[in-house]
Amino acid sequence: MSVTREKILREAFNLFLQSTYSEVSLNDIVKKVGLTKGAFYHHFKSKEELFTELIEKFIIAGQDNVYDGIPRDNLKGFMLSYIDRIAQYIDKIKTEIDDINAKRGIYFFSILFDALRQIDTFGGRVMEMHASEKSIWTEVISNAKKSGEVTSNISDSHLARLFINVNDGVGMHLMLEGRYDDIPGEIYTAWNGLYNMIKTR
Repeated sequence: MSVTREKILREAFNLFLQSTYSEVSLNDIVKKVGLTKGAFYHHFKSKEELFTELIEKFIIAGQDNVYDGIPRDNLKGFMLSYIDRIAQYIDKIKTEIDDINAKRGIYFFSILFDALRQIDTFGGRVMEMHASEKSIWTEVISNAKKSGEVTSNISDSHLARLFINVNDGVGMHLMLEGRYDDIPGEIYTAWNGLYNMIKTR
């Protein structure tokens, strides 16, 4: 990918973190990047195409492969590896954002809702990622029960949903406050409390 294309994506991402999709015009984007409209169209056919690609680059790509390669035979180890991946993802996103604060945390979620409205396939991608995430956690918990690491009468899928909901809830809460650096530690603390309730004594 060319340096100019990367710059357009990054600068546009920052604009969409400050305003909604409809409020950011093509003129705003080319002015921010320092291009003519003709130069912009050399890289992207439209604002819609640009938005779709930045959602893929900054949102989907970071979530789609977060579980890749993490061993699933031990719940505690899985939790630690996932937290490390989340910390890496946050660090990567921080390098792309000019100024992180609570307001931008709010607009991070605004981008997701804009994507649901603007990109026909985004809702389906989200549902696929959620189904895959639940399947992975269910497998990990099932393996942890089989190995004797944890003991619980709660079904594997319900425990999976508990861990996922804690992750989503804590992450959203802290992002809205702009406390990005606290997310991994706070999620792990909450998860560890849940883990201590089900680990085999």
